Amino acid sequence: QLMHWCTSHYSDAFVAWIHIKAIRLFVESVLRYGLPVDFAAAIVKPNKKSLEKKVRDKLSSIYVAGLDDYESGMLQTHADEQTAAGGEEIFP
Repeated sequence: QLMHWCTSHYSDAFVAWIHIKAIRLFVESVLRYGLPVDFAAAIVKPNKKSLEKKVRDKLSSIYVAGLDDYESGMLQTHADEQTAAGGEEIFP
């Protein structure tokens, strides 16, 4: 009976988890970029595992090029705090 309950409620738990991830993305975006909310969220997944670092480096170079020194320093400080607190790495 427990197995049946777990099987039937797994999809609900997974949907709720994805919604929490989406809310986290929204909140962190507002905290990072401020209001008004004018951004688009996207998921980038390379076809090959070997291309992951190359894609991250390219996206990072594009993102950091638009920041001034203060914003760049704040971004690095925030990333260091997240990693030290045991949080997930953030790749803007």
